[in-house]
Amino acid sequence: MSQEAKIAIIGAGVTGIIMARSLQDQGISFDWYEESSDVGGLLATDLHNGFALDHGFQVIQTGYEVLLPLFKQPPFNRYKTYAQGAWIFDSKGRSLLSHPKEGVSATLKTLFNRHLSVGDKAKMLLLQRWVLSQSDEELMNNQRLQQPTDSFLNRFGFTDSAIQSFFKPWFSGVFLEGNLQSSAALFCLFFKAFARGGAALPPGGIQQFARDLASPVSNQGRYFGQRAQVEKKEGNWVVNGRSYSKLVWACGSASPGEASKSYRLSETLYYSAKSDASLGRYLALNASESSLVQTFSVPSNVEPSYAPSGQCLWSVQLKPESAGSAEHAVWSEVQTLLGETLSSEFLGRYTVSRSLPLLSALKHGSSAHQFDDGSYTAGPHCGYPSLQSAWESAEDWVRNWS
Repeated sequence: MSQEAKIAIIGAGVTGIIMARSLQDQGISFDWYEESSDVGGLLATDLHNGFALDHGFQVIQTGYEVLLPLFKQPPFNRYKTYAQGAWIFDSKGRSLLSHPKEGVSATLKTLFNRHLSVGDKAKMLLLQRWVLSQSDEELMNNQRLQQPTDSFLNRFGFTDSAIQSFFKPWFSGVFLEGNLQSSAALFCLFFKAFARGGAALPPGGIQQFARDLASPVSNQGRYFGQRAQVEKKEGNWVVNGRSYSKLVWACGSASPGEASKSYRLSETLYYSAKSDASLGRYLALNASESSLVQTFSVPSNVEPSYAPSGQCLWSVQLKPESAGSAEHAVWSEVQTLLGETLSSEFLGRYTVSRSLPLLSALKHGSSAHQFDDGSYTAGPHCGYPSLQSAWESAEDWVRNWS
């Protein structure tokens, strides 16, 4: 790489990584700045006594258009995935809703799921077929989808039981809001990704995905573990004493002009236990009236490296309005939902205050943006909140602005 880099990238999350990969592929000189000592951004993992604790419940949706080719090659094709489906918990116990590919036993349990009628299950297949037949652009621009998700599901013909017991607890955890008022277009984009791929976990924690993604990028020109001091002098950008003709902020909410925008919060608590309470590789949805827990799962059942041998790692995602709840109250509610007592140890709490940007309009293509001062920004805040948007925005900037 040239010693006279012309471009400075600020940030080493997914957007920054894809930008660095794309610039390197084109032979364009750049330097890369990151305040932390490693890549990942929001995709961060702490190791605690043999447990991998992600900063919030996060998975990699392999069904996104940009990720389909990636997950056909190593090391990504060796990532393990959650089962397709979910346990639904309410005051009467649990019931399973599963994809036929998960086997005969799961399919039989799904046939007798009390929360979804026969008509709901048929409409689920119709909805899946329809979203898979549409391009992302068609879904984003479909006028029928310019309405809240709950209204769309109701008009599609799903029963109140299906909406309240399945879609609401599942997608409230995705949207980080409790009433499914997020765009139906965004819902269909996510539903399409879920239908086409799996929810994957890399070995050792979610941050490993960022490391694997960044592995082809040269270490030369990386300035990590230091805060980027940025100023403009004589038409050029100066970062920590080095001069550049172009500067791009690939650091989401830390970008100038983005810090004042609104974001949704997520909070995840982790526990260790000896038992998985027969959850298997499924996500558990809370469809009861209990007030704290949104979803929970055992990530170590999906990717064993998340916990030491003989231990189960439990991940519990709270409802947004329940953030700050005491860890003993949260685990007590999980046990009530399970209908059994499980001895556990609390491992940690992760609150991500800027987890999901609130956007006034969703944009297909996720075009990068130029600020009035001449610098640029790229990331999901330029399109719609997703890993795919972060990826597309980075490639868009390299294609059109670099």
